Amino acid sequence: MSNPTRSLKRILNGRPDYNELLKPPRPDDEEPQQRKPAARHRVSPLKLLQNIPLMTGLVIVVVLFFVVLFGPLWAPENPYLVGTTTLTMVDGVLQSPPFPPSQANPLGSDQWGRDILSLLLYGTRNTLVAAVFITLARVLLGTILGIIAGWNQGKASDQAIMGTIGITTSIPLLLTGMLLIFALDIRRGIIVFLIALCIVGWGEIAQYIRGEFIILRQRSFIEGARAMGLTGAQTAIRHVLPNILPALVVITLLEMGATLLLLGELGFVGVFMGGGTAQESNFITSATIPDIPEWGAMMADSQVWARGRPWMVFYPALAFFLAVLGFNALGEGLRRLMERGSFNTNFILSKKMLLIVAVVVAATWYIVGHVGPAPSYAQLARTFDGDAALAAANTIVGFGDRRPGTPGNDQTADYIAARFEEYGMQPAGGGRSYFQAFETSLVESLSPPELALLDAAGQPLVQFAHLDDFAFRIDGHGGSGAAT
Repeated sequence: MSNPTRSLKRILNGRPDYNELLKPPRPDDEEPQQRKPAARHRVSPLKLLQNIPLMTGLVIVVVLFFVVLFGPLWAPENPYLVGTTTLTMVDGVLQSPPFPPSQANPLGSDQWGRDILSLLLYGTRNTLVAAVFITLARVLLGTILGIIAGWNQGKASDQAIMGTIGITTSIPLLLTGMLLIFALDIRRGIIVFLIALCIVGWGEIAQYIRGEFIILRQRSFIEGARAMGLTGAQTAIRHVLPNILPALVVITLLEMGATLLLLGELGFVGVFMGGGTAQESNFITSATIPDIPEWGAMMADSQVWARGRPWMVFYPALAFFLAVLGFNALGEGLRRLMERGSFNTNFILSKKMLLIVAVVVAATWYIVGHVGPAPSYAQLARTFDGDAALAAANTIVGFGDRRPGTPGNDQTADYIAARFEEYGMQPAGGGRSYFQAFETSLVESLSPPELALLDAAGQPLVQFAHLDDFAFRIDGHGGSGAAT
């Protein structure tokens, strides 16, 4: 039985220690081909249920998977299409965001009036999809480089890879990630995070794979494979990779938790996907509005709102905690199965596994195709009715002269206000209407203006037509204008 304290530490640890997965070399009389593997024994359901980390992690990860698939369908609003809210009427009182939890906003709103529940549900897809791609790229890169270094121990390739690992691991991962993200232009969105965070954090994985290959390549069954005429690549794929595959599965899950934690740390210091849109909040300072729903973006400015508006920080932090806990617990549960010899890799080539892979690939294809703002904007574009827009334009043209103070201007304003009310837009004018009254000065020529080029005798050489060749430009609110 594993030490509960050590197990809890491994589950909650943000950066897993892969060296704990290393086992001492088995003696020659315990080669994988010579001893009866306990992995072939079927594990009873009761034993699986007693593996608390495995069950806990499995439940959390399955729930997250369904939220990624169907979360946007459950969200009260679409954050991509709903704008910010400056003022709203709550119980007869005009209030400004952030709004506390209520019937309209079950988890409250952020400082821009956007529903936190909707941001969480939409953000689950963006955050976890990014974390999955980053994790898989890290594991793939670390595995390939670890295999090359371990199979060529002491050679130039091994020294180059280990030297690179030494340099990259000497710089804090958070700092390296920030520098790469800003260097690649944070405003380019999710793709920048994928590229920047994929090329960091693979060093520990490569070190582990290298150590495993160094141990396994010295075994007698590897010598037997060579004696049979297998090449180095064939030996590595057929005999070495199957021995480290269970550990790779565990590493992937633990690395997923570490990647999510890094995304949370980046969000806490104000580095999140897309970088947000800058907006002046007053004459002195400016604010940044996150334009991509993502857990890390919800953590930005958390130190400002943590005390006065705790719901703004608590829910995204809870989401990060549960996700990291789920993947780390699932990895710890699988590690326990490995320790007890209950992890069978034969299922990977079974028909059931092929079906599972097909379902996951189909779900991934759907998810990736619906990540980011483009699908929401495309859906909005499909609802645009060109005929209705043309009819509205013709209606406005039919009002005739629409200069201020004319009947056509009033009719146009009433028509637009009626459309606003039909669309459910929030009134922002006086008396909770769509109109804001103000006084202005109108400048109008008393007679048709003339513009001409004159000769020395004052006779016109070239005559220009008003509105065809020239017009007035009124600067500010003055009564004078300059011909252009």
